[in-house]
Amino acid sequence: MKSIFISHTVITNATPIKTAPLQLTIPFCAVGLTNLDLLSESGPLVSSINKMFPTLMKINAGSVGLKTFTRRFVKMRLREVSGSKEILTSSSLPPEEDHSVTEESKSARPDFREKNIGTIARILGVSESDVRKPPRKLIVEENARETFNVLQEHGFLAREVLCYPDLFMMSPMATFNYIEIMKESLFTSVGLSQILNFSPLQKRSVELLHQMKVTPTPPEIVQSYFAVLEMKKNTQAEDSVWNALPHDMSRLTLKELRQIVMAQFIAWKLNCDPAEVHLVFPKYLRISHRCLNWIKQSLEILMEETTLEKDKILRHGYLLQANPKNTADVLRNIESLSGIPMEKLLHKRPKILMSSRKTLLEVESLFTQHGIPPDSLLRHPELYTLSANTLRERLEEFDSIPEFSVLKNHPRVSRLIYYQKKAKARVEYFRSINMTGASLHLLSLDKNKFKRQLEKGGPRTRGLDILTYLKTYFSKTKKEIRQAIHMQPHWLNSSSINMKDSLQFIEEFKVFTKSQIFSALPIILYPRENLQQKFQAVLDSKEASLTDDYFLHMVLYFLEKSVHFSGDGLWHRNSTQLNTDDEGDDEHVTRFDSYLDNLDNMKKNKKRKTAKLLPEVEETEPEEIVFGESLYETLNNDNNNKKKPNGKV
Repeated sequence: MKSIFISHTVITNATPIKTAPLQLTIPFCAVGLTNLDLLSESGPLVSSINKMFPTLMKINAGSVGLKTFTRRFVKMRLREVSGSKEILTSSSLPPEEDHSVTEESKSARPDFREKNIGTIARILGVSESDVRKPPRKLIVEENARETFNVLQEHGFLAREVLCYPDLFMMSPMATFNYIEIMKESLFTSVGLSQILNFSPLQKRSVELLHQMKVTPTPPEIVQSYFAVLEMKKNTQAEDSVWNALPHDMSRLTLKELRQIVMAQFIAWKLNCDPAEVHLVFPKYLRISHRCLNWIKQSLEILMEETTLEKDKILRHGYLLQANPKNTADVLRNIESLSGIPMEKLLHKRPKILMSSRKTLLEVESLFTQHGIPPDSLLRHPELYTLSANTLRERLEEFDSIPEFSVLKNHPRVSRLIYYQKKAKARVEYFRSINMTGASLHLLSLDKNKFKRQLEKGGPRTRGLDILTYLKTYFSKTKKEIRQAIHMQPHWLNSSSINMKDSLQFIEEFKVFTKSQIFSALPIILYPRENLQQKFQAVLDSKEASLTDDYFLHMVLYFLEKSVHFSGDGLWHRNSTQLNTDDEGDDEHVTRFDSYLDNLDNMKKNKKRKTAKLLPEVEETEPEEIVFGESLYETLNNDNNNKKKPNGKV
């Protein structure tokens, strides 16, 4: 065995790049070589390889792998140098990289040919043995049936379609437009093979198509376009098209010719510059694949049956590629969605017209079933652009995530549903770092703003999510709820999930009215475990029963007494972290009446000093006055004693 190093140059984009030497191990004995000089660095084999390798790599680049190609080249040169006619066997050289398709790799690929045979047979009404060469990719039966219906409407028979099974991979909309474009362009014949290969066909020059006797002369094609668009009635519009076309139209492709005529027509209808229309084509590529009659009908419906401005239609150019029948069906049969007028929704999100009437009605029923507020849909009507199946899956998942379900009545919940996948990933991230209190605003922010918000110090919130939830529950204004919950100084940092869980715990007793809960509103901010413990502690003390109006106030008092009414009891979830010592409970119970009298003072004073809550603390105004006077006298005496008769201090 002998290892040689080949210094080679790889040609990439006509630029030679020197690469590291390639090491090859050559079993010279296998080819009958007896002279080791042949494989030396100055030998004829290595020098020949280094001389010829750059040229050969340039010719064969990309055909095979680098090592595979080099091994083959070495085999050839070995035979020439040694004069041996012996063919190297697979055992004599290191094994090459096998790029052939093995049976195992074949089985790993999804092959739907057998399933497609049954689908095609059912659609065409033939036996499965008659179906030849079905597509490897899966055929969607519903889509394929619509495509076959389009072909039948244009006079194609089932036995003809059977010869072109790849047609079932095309969408019915593309099939219809390809046929209509060929008719508008005066093709001498419209066959199934032309439909299947229309995309490369329209990229050929109109002169070449005329020489192939596929189409008439370019001026005749343009005259046909005028007839379809009804531009002959307007001489000015017709002249604008001729002026936009080059003098020699033979070099134009069929696609370019159609785009020029289409741009002039749209500019004439919308009263805009044709250059602005040409900017729309690369942005919405499907417009170029729509027949002229399709574009004409879409424009007429948008201008006559909607109140969209002309410049807005051009900005939302995707409306021109929408199915005109579907657009008319939506506008004429749907007056409102979720109580919102259709015109109002269209001005917010014109893309709604891209959805079918059936899809829009299904989406509306899903919103009603899951209780999504209509105000939210008006703010973010993008949800109407989703399919019914996608939205159904998202809403079912939405109810299963606690962080999301608590925000269902939020006026911006539709934005959260629209970006649900991104919001779900952020919720999992917050859970991993034990961070609670993420607001809807933070969950639905874009990537850059979200990163910037975290760098500022985590999920800051103004409590809008909590206020919105409680506003719906208590039927109160946000101002009233804020005033009631403001007693707890840390309420902005509490979790909406924890609040909902504690509220459900209180409701389970079925003895407390909403007015009683609202009077002791900060109680719902505490963890459920703490409420269970203090409920039992109050009942064990026999100072209050569940039917008493002040029972929740008593529980709230017990929650905060161990932390000296500082509000820090909100952070202690585990019962072992709380002061569970019952000594002195009787004394605290006797002071409970005073606590109720000082609720208003607690709202004004966030520090919750014990001196302002306990009744036995006496007023100290006289002492403060005496202290002030004695201090003043002391300062005067010090000033008088600073100067001595001898000048010494």
